[in-house]
Amino acid sequence: MAEDISPRTVLAQCRPIMGWTAGFSLLINLMTLTSSLYMMQVYDRVLTSGSLDTLLYLSLIAVGALTLMTALDYLRSLTLIRLGGWLERHLGAVTLTRVVDGTLAGRPERTDMLRDLSILRGVLGSGSAFLFDAPWIPVYVGVIYVLHPMLGHLAVGAAVVLFGLVMANDRVARRGVSAATIMGRRALTIAESAVRNAEVMDALNQLPGAVRRWQDHNLHSLDLQEKSQQRGAVLLHLTKLVRQVVQVAILGLGAWLVLRQELSGGAMIASSIVLGRALAPIEQAIGGWRQVSAGREALRRLNTLFERPLRRPAGLPLPVPAGYLTVQNLVFFPTGNRRPILQGVSFEVRPGEAVAIIGPSAAGKSTLARLVVGLYPPTGGAVPADRRCGAPGWG
Repeated sequence: MAEDISPRTVLAQCRPIMGWTAGFSLLINLMTLTSSLYMMQVYDRVLTSGSLDTLLYLSLIAVGALTLMTALDYLRSLTLIRLGGWLERHLGAVTLTRVVDGTLAGRPERTDMLRDLSILRGVLGSGSAFLFDAPWIPVYVGVIYVLHPMLGHLAVGAAVVLFGLVMANDRVARRGVSAATIMGRRALTIAESAVRNAEVMDALNQLPGAVRRWQDHNLHSLDLQEKSQQRGAVLLHLTKLVRQVVQVAILGLGAWLVLRQELSGGAMIASSIVLGRALAPIEQAIGGWRQVSAGREALRRLNTLFERPLRRPAGLPLPVPAGYLTVQNLVFFPTGNRRPILQGVSFEVRPGEAVAIIGPSAAGKSTLARLVVGLYPPTGGAVPADRRCGAPGWG
């Protein structure tokens, strides 16, 4: 049933696919070591032995492994893209239903929830690949330790520094994105209200004021976004600097170890390649963390929307309308109001009859009509479902 569908339940259904994607990531990251191993064998075996057959077979094996890695990486990307689309297809209609239901219940719901769903789809489809590669960083560092402990120490230090930059970027991006999103939503609300009530606002000369309010909120949102992006750019370029310095450092340290005859030339080159692969997910996280943070905020807002109770449970299948309406002792209290708008209202309308409801303004005529057609659930009494003309059932 629609009530059982929520972001949490749909994401829980994605776990098997996520497991397969993690398996693809394992094979992809193992195949990534191909270039390093190939380089080591060429430096340490082919160049010393001069064997062309060895070079040929090593090259064929390396090309085959790289081809398999590319195919698996493509399958992983395709799986994540389709997973994001599947998520939006399953949650789109239910999300719109929830937004409309909240609006009918008097809550200021917005169609931006559908945009949040698109953001979540984008994160799953293209912004989460580095999250599957990050757990394999210790494996690469372990390979470097096997080559030489000193190179391993350098790799660990570099990973810790870059990870600290990722955490700093997360804090900056989270605060900036959240505040900018709030201001942006307020500006969009003002703009939508101005467009929706254009004639009234023009007649009352309220448009200049609405434009000023929109501009204030929009400029505030832009300022917050620019500050967040500027800080993120500083961290991103600092990360690139650290990454390049570390690449130089590991080559320098490897050359020193080669001169001391503690390391081969092939292992020196291989350690540089493996370290670059180990640090790549961290650098990707700095660049893509803003998208992940936006996706996390979107998921939080969607979960909040789905945690709110519906105005009424789903209706039961109804018989063919008989055109016979019965209202029994109907009572209705508005939300937050201790005085009823309607109390003890009862009447019957038979097929072919017409009933006029008259009364002063705010007497409850429109409220009674909404109760009869099922827009509002009554506080007391009932409009029996089998007597109304096809409206959902409630007692």
